[in-house]
Amino acid sequence: MKNGVRFQCFASVTNLFTTFRHRFTDDDDDTCATNGSKNIKISSLHSPTLKASSHEGYITESAQMGTAVRVSPSAFSNSLQIDIYDDDLKPGMSPVSYEYILTGLGSSIFAVDQRGYVYLNVPHIDADPPNPSTYQLHIEAREVNTTPIRSSEPISVTIHVMDINDNPPRFSSSIYTASVSANGIIDRPVIKIYATDNDTGKKCTNKLPFGVNK
Repeated sequence: MKNGVRFQCFASVTNLFTTFRHRFTDDDDDTCATNGSKNIKISSLHSPTLKASSHEGYITESAQMGTAVRVSPSAFSNSLQIDIYDDDLKPGMSPVSYEYILTGLGSSIFAVDQRGYVYLNVPHIDADPPNPSTYQLHIEAREVNTTPIRSSEPISVTIHVMDINDNPPRFSSSIYTASVSANGIIDRPVIKIYATDNDTGKKCTNKLPFGVNK
């Protein structure tokens, strides 16, 4: 509820961007316009404005569809929320609708629900290469059925996908052979074993030293 009004959300998808429609009604009127109601354009004097509870969001790689993006890596932190403010919203006015327009790399991955919460909108998300681990989401609110139709200034949110350890390390060879002399020096490395792990976000080389101890 914002500025004394309540809203419902209707979502639609186009090839260019994803939109999420909000219908605002007067808090004193429990009725909502239906598909058969008269289409009355509302005079708009002010552009809507958006405010995000945070411009950084976090979600785990293991998150399921519908999981809310949070404002910090902690699972107990608040969910990331986008609020719409519009000075045109007054008690007793006719219903007003808005569209959330999502663009950027994350527009096909994330969505905004009827309360303004950003959530995962795909069955799963993978942060391991070659997939991105950071998504930039640009959000704009546009009025619907007003004269004129006004839009908010876009805001940007960066969403970080937190990696989980879901990949085993892979060695460059299944067999390694090393030779040492009978009089070898103690703690002398005799072989280098290479392994990669996508969970590091990049290829990582580690050395496992072997030696002859007396």
